[in-house]
Order: sequence, then C-alpha cells, then structure tokens
Amino acid sequence: MMIRSNLIVIFVNKKEIQAFGIIIVQFVILPLISNVFLENFHF
Repeated sequence: MMIRSNLIVIFVNKKEIQAFGIIIVQFVILPLISNVFLENFHF
C-alpha cells in the first residue's frame, strides 16, 4: 500500500500528468455544465 501511494504521488507531481488531467477534467466538466444549461433552458 505504501509503495502504491508513493507511486501515485510521483505521477501527480509530474507536469505532463497534471496537464493531461486538466484536459480530462475539461472534457468531463464542460459536457456536464452544458447538460445543466440545456436542462435549465428546457424549464
């Protein structure tokens, strides 16, 4: 368990991984926000 947590910390600290995570977050959050706006417009 300790080794796994340390590997996760190393991956998170890498800038490439952070940039990739930001891209994934944008692809996940933007559709959710657009869905919320569409639902609000229907009402």
